[in-house]
Amino acid sequence: MRPMTRCTTCLTMSVKRKMSMSDKRHILLLGPTDDYFDKVVACGHHVTVLTEPGRLTARQKIRDGVTLLADFRHFPSLLLRASDAHQHTPFDAVISFTEYGMEPAAMIAAALNLPGPDLRSTLICRDKVRTREAVGAHALSALPFAAITDNVQLTQFIADHALPVVVKPRSATGSQQVAILNHPGDALPAIAGDWLVEGFAPGKEYSCETFSVNGRHTLVAVTEKLLGGTSGLVEVGHKILPQTTLTPAFEQWLFQVLEAIELKNGVGHTEIKIEGDTINLIECHNRPGGDRIWQLVELATGIDLITLATRLLCGEAVSVPPPQSRCAAMTYFQFQPGPVTLSSHPFIAPSAWVRWYEWTLKLGDEIAPMTDSFHRHGGFIVDADDHFELNQRIAQVLHETVVR
Repeated sequence: MRPMTRCTTCLTMSVKRKMSMSDKRHILLLGPTDDYFDKVVACGHHVTVLTEPGRLTARQKIRDGVTLLADFRHFPSLLLRASDAHQHTPFDAVISFTEYGMEPAAMIAAALNLPGPDLRSTLICRDKVRTREAVGAHALSALPFAAITDNVQLTQFIADHALPVVVKPRSATGSQQVAILNHPGDALPAIAGDWLVEGFAPGKEYSCETFSVNGRHTLVAVTEKLLGGTSGLVEVGHKILPQTTLTPAFEQWLFQVLEAIELKNGVGHTEIKIEGDTINLIECHNRPGGDRIWQLVELATGIDLITLATRLLCGEAVSVPPPQSRCAAMTYFQFQPGPVTLSSHPFIAPSAWVRWYEWTLKLGDEIAPMTDSFHRHGGFIVDADDHFELNQRIAQVLHETVVR
């Protein structure tokens, strides 16, 4: 990788009608976390939340009359719930920023003929095999892959291709059940259902945060990934530095990937590995990256991807401003497994540069091995003007955090 000037071309989307400050839209927001909920509400439009009962938060509960509940796994009842609400008070846009909400939002938007996540792009991104088929059809990846449903097919793939290989469920998130098989004697995972097996991509891992309008793409930031956990594949940190950029050739490849997955509008999150002159795709999504990468982007570049995407789907003209050149990092704690007998942390009175934190441990808790993203036990976000200051702040928080 080498430094280059990021694309800062202003992009605009045509609007169907002019909007005044009092011209509010009615947004159907699917499955938001409280942070996404707050961001969308702050845009000044009317918001109806559609989520599952187990995901409804206390903050969203107090919005009496504008919260709908449904099981996202049952699409007919979900569509009927949204359609009934649309007949009563019509929606102007359907929005989601979470992995499990993207597919339902795209289906509802298509069924009601409303602006929302593109259905084809969403279906391609949600299924890891479809993603590789789309990218492979444009000759953008040389890694072998196959859809498998049992260990017999996995064994045959290993016989046909060189180790190591990566095995994962086709639609899982958060590094769940991801395994690397390095040697012939490695234990095979318990495959049940639809899985993906593919060649292992060597190199350093990054993600590319993009924003698209009418098929024109802007690379907003490149995020360095820090991996750990028992498998070495769990994301335990993310860092955005202004000097971390793509070469022109790699940026062109990235935009071709976005074309292949048919992403035309909104936020993109593409995970890659780079080794020398080779770039390989890990995953791509037509939504913001998890682990609050959207907040890292905003702190480091000043670009608010969530607000831009909301305004875009509401028919407003948007532009991607030139990025600021600051640093931001998310760090997740990694603790030894076992019962918690002592814990202390600096978050009772955090420093002003701690922009977010989560602490979930209490005395007596049993810390399990970190096998996926759902076994993490809190983390924090800091920002800084340069890389040296950023590392100092991360080290200070880690030094002041003690768990035994």
